[in-house]
Amino acid sequence: MIRHHAILSFCLLTCGLLSGCGPLRFGDPGESPPAQEIVLAVDGVKLIERDILRGDDLRSFQQRRYSLHANARLLLRYEMLMEENLGLRQDLPVRLRLFAESAEDLQIARSKLRACPITRNWMMAATWNAAHPWRGGEWTPGAEIDWEECVSVEAADQPTTQLCSETQALCFNISRWYRLWVRERKENFGLALVSEERVNLLGDASPGKAPRIHWHENAARVW
Repeated sequence: MIRHHAILSFCLLTCGLLSGCGPLRFGDPGESPPAQEIVLAVDGVKLIERDILRGDDLRSFQQRRYSLHANARLLLRYEMLMEENLGLRQDLPVRLRLFAESAEDLQIARSKLRACPITRNWMMAATWNAAHPWRGGEWTPGAEIDWEECVSVEAADQPTTQLCSETQALCFNISRWYRLWVRERKENFGLALVSEERVNLLGDASPGKAPRIHWHENAARVW
């Protein structure tokens, strides 16, 4: 009787391990592995403004704050998005996050600020009138922009990540831009932040609150 009971217990344990009929079981083969959040600072931040004529003007990069309006836009690009070894999850959003300088700026940004795909390559020497300072660098004043693909700030009450719930944080879902431009076209020209109404945003020299890009991966990056 004792031997029979031991054999029965072994069978039940084996069933639990192999077929999932007990408390001990392997994960569902169709289930996606846990996602790892990746948050990195945007490595290309450049203000272009009608009144700033030189691409090396110190007011146009590495600033704590940028003021956007009808004649001033912020160009953003994260270069590593072109890397094939990111392991970026296609079923989860890619987001751009930045911070408004004040509560008033936050309200303006929620209704007026948009992130729009840039359709031409540019350099950190870009200005309002040119993507780069050499011959042939001229572009449409204010940058070459795909206006039909602009996205607005995500709604404040929309469930997102902890990343977007910080005080005065603003998040854009840029998944469509990533899929169409970076993945399909293999062109990472970045995004332009535009607003017809003046709004102040924290810049790349703001500790802990510089513009950041956020995505998910199945495993740690390999570089």
